[in-house]
Amino acid sequence: PDSKIATVTTSTGQTVSAGSIVSSLNLNFNLVKYAFGQTTLTYKIIDLSNVQSTNTGVVTLNVLFANINPVCKFTPPLNPYGLVSGARDGNTAIALSVTDPDNQNFTYRIFNYSITPKAASEPQATTAVQGTTLTSASNVYVTTQSASSAVAVNWTGNLVSGKGSNTTYASFTFIVSDGVANSTCYVNIAVDENPPPKADQVAPITMNECNKSLCVQSDTRQLNGSDQQGIPTPIITRLPSHGVLYDSATGKAITTSNAVQSGPFYYVPQPYYVGTDSYDYLVQNLQGSVSSTLTGAINVVHVPYPPVAQFIGPLVTPEDTPITINGKTINILGYKNDGVTVDNTVKYFISGFVTPNQPVAGTLYQFDASSTNKNISNAGAVINLASGAVQLTNANAQFIYMPPYNVYGPALSNVTFFVQSTDNLNSVPITFSIDVTFVPKPPVPLSSSITFSQNTATPTAAPLSIVDINKNKDTPTVLTAVIRSLPDSFVTLVYANGSAVSSGDTIQAINGVVNNVSAISQSGAYKYGNTSFTFAATNNWLKSTADAVVSISVTPVVLKPTAFANTPIVATRTVPISFTISGSDPQPPNTMSLFSYSYNKLGGDFSNAAGNISAAGLLATGSETAAGVFSTSLTFTAPALAEGDNYANFTFYSQISNVQSDLFTVVVNIAPNNGPTAQPVAVTCKEDSQTAPFTLNGADVDLADQGHLNVFLRSLPTNGVLSVAGSGTAAAIDTAYSLSTQFVFTPTAISSSGKEGFFGTVTFNFQVQDLLAARSSTTVATIVVEHVNHQPIAQPVSINDVQNQQSTFTVTFTDPDTNDDPTVAFVQILSVTNPKAGKLLTSDLNNITTTPFTGQPNELNFVFIPAQDVFGYLGNVTFIVNDGQGANNSASPIVTVPIQYTQIYYAPIGGNVNVTTKQGVPVTVSFPGNDADSPIAYVTITNFPTGGVITGPNGQVINSTTNSSFSCVVPQIQAPDLTKLNTITPYTADCRATYTPDSSNRAGDSFQYIITDTNGVQSVVVFNLVKSGACI
Repeated sequence: PDSKIATVTTSTGQTVSAGSIVSSLNLNFNLVKYAFGQTTLTYKIIDLSNVQSTNTGVVTLNVLFANINPVCKFTPPLNPYGLVSGARDGNTAIALSVTDPDNQNFTYRIFNYSITPKAASEPQATTAVQGTTLTSASNVYVTTQSASSAVAVNWTGNLVSGKGSNTTYASFTFIVSDGVANSTCYVNIAVDENPPPKADQVAPITMNECNKSLCVQSDTRQLNGSDQQGIPTPIITRLPSHGVLYDSATGKAITTSNAVQSGPFYYVPQPYYVGTDSYDYLVQNLQGSVSSTLTGAINVVHVPYPPVAQFIGPLVTPEDTPITINGKTINILGYKNDGVTVDNTVKYFISGFVTPNQPVAGTLYQFDASSTNKNISNAGAVINLASGAVQLTNANAQFIYMPPYNVYGPALSNVTFFVQSTDNLNSVPITFSIDVTFVPKPPVPLSSSITFSQNTATPTAAPLSIVDINKNKDTPTVLTAVIRSLPDSFVTLVYANGSAVSSGDTIQAINGVVNNVSAISQSGAYKYGNTSFTFAATNNWLKSTADAVVSISVTPVVLKPTAFANTPIVATRTVPISFTISGSDPQPPNTMSLFSYSYNKLGGDFSNAAGNISAAGLLATGSETAAGVFSTSLTFTAPALAEGDNYANFTFYSQISNVQSDLFTVVVNIAPNNGPTAQPVAVTCKEDSQTAPFTLNGADVDLADQGHLNVFLRSLPTNGVLSVAGSGTAAAIDTAYSLSTQFVFTPTAISSSGKEGFFGTVTFNFQVQDLLAARSSTTVATIVVEHVNHQPIAQPVSINDVQNQQSTFTVTFTDPDTNDDPTVAFVQILSVTNPKAGKLLTSDLNNITTTPFTGQPNELNFVFIPAQDVFGYLGNVTFIVNDGQGANNSASPIVTVPIQYTQIYYAPIGGNVNVTTKQGVPVTVSFPGNDADSPIAYVTITNFPTGGVITGPNGQVINSTTNSSFSCVVPQIQAPDLTKLNTITPYTADCRATYTPDSSNRAGDSFQYIITDTNGVQSVVVFNLVKSGACI
């Protein structure tokens, strides 16, 4: 809802805002004070599955208006008696404030104005309310005021004394209405019997600034006031801060506050103070009542006075030494006009600077502690007076004086300055002098350098120069050089007479130069380099502050180098051999070069990194090592057929600059031939298989021969053929083969007739030969042919017999392995495909019930007994023969024994038949018969009836001339059910014919027949008899 009308909380006090989710369905509205109106709360319900209601609920809150009375408030507040005190002769102001908590507009009225008591001699008292004069019982209405308003009631009248401060003199009644309810407010006015006095405002004081020599006091002032009971007494309650008040009558300073000051007084400011000042006062009547405190204002205005400049000296500085002139506090100062009070507000100016009687003036610098001048430290810009006076810019009015270089004397320079006030008034200029005292300076020895070559015996002059800048007019200067240190031992200092110079020697300079000292180089290696000696200088007063250095550079000369190398060197044929040639410098470091001079060789090549060396010339150039050695590598490669000592030689020399060493020759010898070696070979293969390709191995430590060795066969192996792999060519004795040639050996294999092949060990001999035709010793190659077990071969066998007969079969086999024992061979029956067709037994009639079945060694005969009455293909028996060696290929290939039995057919059996009929009446004759193993196919009449005719099933006449037989209904022939081989199900005949007796036959008839089955087997003759009833 609208928060200006109400807020919402749960039953537990939790504040609810828009979007809040609360578990409680009981909510509270909290009404805002004085608020009313209509507002709404909207909500949705959410279930435990977080599904919201589709509609929104609305709760409407209607807060009805309830009026609250307006409230009155008076200013000033009423005293404990409910009165407002009023003065006798003046106005009493009463302010009425009205507020309405309902924020409603309101009206108010004033009535029942009365004065109690009222004397006729008193002036008529009136009260103005909104510009309307009220009389007794007057009513005034004011409307359309805001919800917070005020009205002023001013009561005017001369009150009669003696009424008492708590006696009501006048009273008012206020009624305030907001349009619904009224509030009544009352106020009474009483006479104040002891009103406070009133102090008069004193006129402000304005005067000029004072200094210590001139000050004019201010105009006088008098404090006054009024009181109904008499003249009040003035009292000064606070004194001024920047000056003093004086009593005009006595001229004494007013030094304490709260002092009575009935007469006139004046003000004197502090010297040089400019600005405002003030004091406080009041008046007091006879009853002790005091007026309000008033303030007297004072304004001191500035009056300009010229400042006073002053110098405090003396100023003395040593020669060539800067001096800082300090302003404001030490050397140059600015005072106020009285010449006594220092004025820190003045500006300092330099207006003059001279250095009389000197060709070069000194220098003035602005003082700047943060900068560095090229001549002096802590100095700023140069003060240049060409355009007039220059102001000192730093805060302390300091500046720096630098005297002219190497000049001294009393009052050497004069400086003029003045100060300027803030009113731009200048002081009288002041000039002061600066004394510069003489300072002796040490002489300066000058450093120099000389250069000469190593091993130079001629002395080289080493002049010693001294500079002295002292210009003392009273004492002539004498300069002396003092030897402080000597050079290194490879240089000697000597005088002109040849005597050695020693450390500490003193030598007088003439015109600032010592000319009788020279340097000589010592002879020998390494007698060169840079060295120096030092000397100091003295004058009449001081010694030099630093020693001078005379640098001596002795340049080296090149000494003759040497050439050397290790010799002889031993080279191996075709193998590059590196050797080092070197040069040695007795005085390194230098850059050295190595040159080839000549070479001789029977073959091969000398080379370096650039290639073969074919002529004399530069081989290498480079820096020497610290030991003075420079080397380069050469390579000699001998040809493959090189032999002997001093096969080649190489001559070279070293050189530094243009200085050459002596020649040096390196001799090359060829290493002796070592000859090859043959390495034994062992090869293995299986019987009936050739070896894998193999090589005959050899080695030679001479790299020249490596890759060029050949093999020569010295013999061939037996029991097989040795041939070159891949070509099939038989190997030959004393034929050269390379080491990479591969050979294979094929041993004699098993023959087509089954004769076993070769197995065992064979050997042959070979040698290896190098490029120089040197051969190794004879070496044996061994070939081991490992025996391989061969499969035994079982001969084919089959079972063919007639129904219900047992059969015996014998397993026969051959074994190529002549060393196998045939008595350990055995047969393993792998399967009997149809065990219900019969059973397989061993020769001793042990039934073989499960397969595979392993027989006894040398047990080769087996018996098969068929099931009763089965015939045809009854399955097979599979077996293998194992040679009993327990090795690979011990088992023969699988042999399958087919089982075939021929059927024995049974003859069908017929039966006698008796039928009865009438004369000439046909009768069906069913010929009985059955067969144990085959269906009956047809019936043949062998002896025909004499008294009638037989017709077949199709009506055909059965007779001896055309057709003596007729077919039976033959059931479908099914294959034998081998699961029921021991059960015989007989086949019955369905053979029918019709017999028709002659009409005259009364005695009966007969005939004979035989039955033939589907296998063509006939029954015996059967007699049939037909009877004919003669009497019927």
